[in-house]
Amino acid sequence: MSRPRAADAGGGLAAAPVTGVAAQQVFDLPDIRVRVTEHRIVSRRCRCGRVTAGRAPDGVDAPVQYGPRATAAAVCLQQALFGAQARTARAMADLFVVPISAGAVAAAHARAGIYAGQIMASMAGIAVRDAWAPYDTYTSAGHQLRCAHLLRELAAAGEVASAAVWPGQATDALRALKTAADTAALGTA
Repeated sequence: MSRPRAADAGGGLAAAPVTGVAAQQVFDLPDIRVRVTEHRIVSRRCRCGRVTAGRAPDGVDAPVQYGPRATAAAVCLQQALFGAQARTARAMADLFVVPISAGAVAAAHARAGIYAGQIMASMAGIAVRDAWAPYDTYTSAGHQLRCAHLLRELAAAGEVASAAVWPGQATDALRALKTAADTAALGTA
């Protein structure tokens, strides 16, 4: 039979020696709540009859808009959800209680994406890239899908259509081509 602890025997443990410490951690997110800041632009009429209105702070351009953090979250989620605007809007509502439409998600993406910086528009040569669909709209450059991305797409196709044999066959063929190219490069070096 085990010996009773001091607390079980009726005594306190405040003065008892510490024999060990166990740590138990819980990782969680803080409560996330949307914060709405309202800017009131006051107009006043001078004695002369002229009306003068105040100005909104820089970056406040519309009666209702999304701030930089909400916009960044929407763009990040849209990328993670592979461009699905409606799913991104639902995720913003579910995660952050931010009502946003699929159209607003698309507009945020357009402002923050490759279009804004014109990164691809001026490119010439060959863009070695992933399978992100917006790249297809840039025709000034040639396009090559990275083999690593193609292998991931084939792996995903194999998971979705587990009975299909073609994803495995295409993967084997791609790996064989890579091996042949590496062998040829060693032979000419």
